[in-house]
Amino acid sequence: MPAKTHIMHKLLYIILSLFLLTGVLGAQNTESKEIPKVKNRDLKFLGTNAGNVFFYDMTPIKKNILLKVYKYKESNLDLIETKEVLIDNVAPKVFNYRCEINASFKNNKFYFFYSLVHSGDFHIYLKTFDEKLNLIKDTELGIIVETGYELLGSYSVAFSPDDKTAVIALKNRCERKKAVGANTEIFDNTELINYDLVNEKVIFSKRLPIEMNGLRFITGNYKTDNAGNVTCIASIADRKGGNTIQGIGIGYLEKSKEKVEITEVDVSQSPTIAPYLWQLKNGDVIFYAILNDNTIFQYYTAGKKKFE
Repeated sequence: MPAKTHIMHKLLYIILSLFLLTGVLGAQNTESKEIPKVKNRDLKFLGTNAGNVFFYDMTPIKKNILLKVYKYKESNLDLIETKEVLIDNVAPKVFNYRCEINASFKNNKFYFFYSLVHSGDFHIYLKTFDEKLNLIKDTELGIIVETGYELLGSYSVAFSPDDKTAVIALKNRCERKKAVGANTEIFDNTELINYDLVNEKVIFSKRLPIEMNGLRFITGNYKTDNAGNVTCIASIADRKGGNTIQGIGIGYLEKSKEKVEITEVDVSQSPTIAPYLWQLKNGDVIFYAILNDNTIFQYYTAGKKKFE
């Protein structure tokens, strides 16, 4: 390992160790509080604002979705009020066990992302509300059509460090036949949607390739910076014989470009790998992985390794 790289790895270890130690020591001086129980409710955190903290839960009602938002006083966790939101524009689409709600409170607004399926299509929607839960906008963000694998659809949402944009990764499975009578090949069909949270509009929507260099192209763990560029973990795998990974790297998609740039990560010394991306406030990312019981960190900016 080059001396500069070794020094940077040691610095990252020290920074992360101090961060974790500070968190542990700080927790010892923090008073423990318990939210009053709400019967039969699984509360999920939304956000905080002006001394209040918000949670929500979800209840399927026939073919509709009932959301309840709970507003607590941050200082003592007293319940201030509860409001309901009914998502009732579902039919003929279906909200099933593979669909999910992804909600957050940012910019003094509530954002409720949710997914629906219908006849093999996988849809993603966003409802935006003000703090009093008055509807501001109802948007269909994207759709992957007629893949035939609606139960395998999924999506994820990642916010930029300044909370002004979000990247939504919409996924479903598609199948392709190379020739008549050939075996069907299954691919991940992925669409990235960059959304302006402040002005409530889609900035861009881009489909990722389903294969690269004759291999399946798989992406995940998406991050977006304040400029709207997207970073992800990218890998290529065999089309046949399962998901045998042939290579892994950092994928980078500029807002103004269509092509994904890949910076390869050397994982040749490990038979297995568990990679993650951490995003910093300036939009740069740290690649983190465990290789043969050794943890590695690599720092990337604009899709390129920052330190060699």
